[in-house]
Amino acid sequence: MPMVRLLANGAFDPEATEVLGAAFDEAWRVLEAAGSRLADEAHAAASREVLAKTIILLGKAGERDVTRLVHGALASLEASTRGPIDPDRLASDNADPDGGNPRLRA
Repeated sequence: MPMVRLLANGAFDPEATEVLGAAFDEAWRVLEAAGSRLADEAHAAASREVLAKTIILLGKAGERDVTRLVHGALASLEASTRGPIDPDRLASDNADPDGGNPRLRA
């Protein structure tokens, strides 16, 4: 689900929309840069939806700091997968195809 579509209802002013979009892009960049399986084609849509929805919820609560939004979104994704979202650990996910998470096994 694209972040733009979630923000399209006009609940945020243009400045907040820009901040929330930047936070989403950064959170996704962190997952991709770490080589996380959560960013691969099989998991990307679900991962992006969790990130987007969390960032929007935090934004509705008034959060506008990109770093806190990114950390909150990654923490939410971590909770939803029951595995730590640590960029250093994520880089090693390629060695363990499911990242130690039985829910991600094919």
